[in-house]
Amino acid sequence: MGLKTSSKEKILELLKILWYYSDREHPVSGEELCMLLQKQGVSSERKSIYRDISLLREAGFAVVKATGSQRGFYLETRMFDLAEIRILMDAILSTPSISAAKAQELVKKLGCQLSCYQARDIEEQLCKSGRGKSDNNELFHYIDLIHRAICQKKKIRFCYHHKLYDGKRAGLDTGRTFLLSPYALIWLNDKYYLAGNYEKYNNVSNYRVDRIRSVRIMDQDARDFSEVSPYKDFFDVEDYTRRSINMYNGTPLLVKLCCDKSLLEPLLDHFGGRMEFVCCRKNTFTVLVSVNSSEGLLEWLAQFGPRILVLSPLSLRKAILERSQRVKKAYDQGAPIAETYAQ
Repeated sequence: MGLKTSSKEKILELLKILWYYSDREHPVSGEELCMLLQKQGVSSERKSIYRDISLLREAGFAVVKATGSQRGFYLETRMFDLAEIRILMDAILSTPSISAAKAQELVKKLGCQLSCYQARDIEEQLCKSGRGKSDNNELFHYIDLIHRAICQKKKIRFCYHHKLYDGKRAGLDTGRTFLLSPYALIWLNDKYYLAGNYEKYNNVSNYRVDRIRSVRIMDQDARDFSEVSPYKDFFDVEDYTRRSINMYNGTPLLVKLCCDKSLLEPLLDHFGGRMEFVCCRKNTFTVLVSVNSSEGLLEWLAQFGPRILVLSPLSLRKAILERSQRVKKAYDQGAPIAETYAQ
């Protein structure tokens, strides 16, 4: 291999070596840098290495000289630090919406932001989730198309599927075609949702993006969200998500809840500062929350059992009691009872 002599080429190779082979615990000496450059076909001397490091520092790269027993140089700051990369990797691997192949590809890309030693150590500690992963390998392509449609305020057409079991294996049904005005992509409970207006109705509905296939951006202008939602100037994703418990649609409802004090954190986690405290006692507190009336709301309330009590409206109290009776009936019969909804 012929030796490269371009100063620009040499500095770029030096930066790559420092990026890949160095960190705070693994500084690289001037002699080692010369050897590594030589392997890449770049001629270099130790004196010129020090000049090049000074140029990298002037360009804004934090190349630090190690102190103490270790000698050499290392790249101190990167685009992401180790903890940030770890969080991103764990989030990707635990997300069922991302296929296993795509998850590994993303983790590998993130690993390139670390030194080879950091990447090796973090790989050994990563938890490979045993949860079912999506088989939608075009998820990112569809997210890109939907995002573009939202920005361009154009309608989209797509096929929406539900999972089924044919007695041998689980798969997707043949699906239904929707023409939708898209308003927002929402990440919630490890899933991506698309919120938009289906042309047949005057409301906003939600669709899991991992169940979407064959997305096309149409020439038709999207229907403005102000016509089908309470939002006028912008689609308030935070408010919409808070109201749509578990991403179920429904009519707006003001609910008064009496809660055991142990539920303070779960309710604050969900409603944040948009929860109005009515009164607080020694072991309970009462709040007002604005939500959408839906089966999702009933499921959310049911998880807390007797620790939460709906004070109003009466229609919701009645719905909870009827749901409890259906649960009892299912256990009495020894078989589940199908609900009249599907997410």
